[in-house]
Amino acid sequence: MGAQVEWFANRAENVIGTIALTKVGRSWNYAILRRNKLGNFQVCDIGQNFFSFKQTMVQFINAMAAARKDRQENCSSSD
Repeated sequence: MGAQVEWFANRAENVIGTIALTKVGRSWNYAILRRNKLGNFQVCDIGQNFFSFKQTMVQFINAMAAARKDRQENCSSSD
């Protein structure tokens, strides 16, 4: 994933995400997690190898909005 540079959460804090910068290749990545019915976080979306922070942020914001609306069965466990 790389060094995390930003963290975000919705108001209910049931969807969280982070943006990171890799050391090798200096590409940008993000990961979005959402709580399941038991309260455990599950990985919902991962974006990798973006060229700029701005490009990553646009994709990240769209993915955060989609994660709030998607059904929980679309997420995988992040034990």
